[in-house]
Formats: sequence, structure tokens, C-alpha cells
Amino acid sequence: SQTQENFNPPAPIVGKIDLSKRFVALIIDVIVGYIIGIFVSMIPLVGTFISAPMVIVAYLLLRDCLFEGRGVGKNCMGLRVVDKDSGGAPLPIQSLKRNGILFLPVVVLMIVEIILRFI
Repeated sequence: SQTQENFNPPAPIVGKIDLSKRFVALIIDVIVGYIIGIFVSMIPLVGTFISAPMVIVAYLLLRDCLFEGRGVGKNCMGLRVVDKDSGGAPLPIQSLKRNGILFLPVVVLMIVEIILRFI
């Protein structure tokens, strides 16, 4: 019987990265984020402070830690993000770091927009 201390998850299967699958997964994730953003922005009072673009960016930043490393787009395309050390889904902070560099300029603009709403 193995204990939690000495259990090592199986190594993920690593193959050649298909960039076309990743691009399609990104497009799907943008569409899903847009739909979620529209619904959130229609909620009374919440929509006053949180815009659809904010929700889209938040979803895209955190999508890799959802559903065991399979965001909606990656799940549709049969892809999965794994933590190289644990073999499991990345933590939210890891997802932020992974996707943050892509969306950093947009995130800065969103923060400025939030601050300006309160001024």
C-alpha cells in the first residue's frame, strides 16, 4: 500500500505541440469568455463595476487551472495543461503566470479602468 508521501503520479504524455490545436482552443476560450462576460455585465449592480472585457481577461488568465488543466477550449481540442512537478492541473497562480505575459497590457488597462470608475 502506497502512502501519499511516496506516491508519484504518472508522467504526462508529452508529444509534439500542435500549434493549430492550441490556436483553435484559444479562439474557443475567447468566445466562451465573451459569452460569460456578456452574462456577468447584464447582472444589475455587478455590471456597473465589472465589464465584459474584464471578465474575458480574467477567464483567459485562469483558464488553464479549470477542469483539471482542461479549459473549455483545450478540452474541445483534446489538450491539457499539467504542472511539470506534480503532473496535475496547474494552480491558479501558475495559470496567472503562464498567461499573464500575454495579457499584461490588457490587465493594466483593466486596472486603470476600475480605478477610474471609483474616481
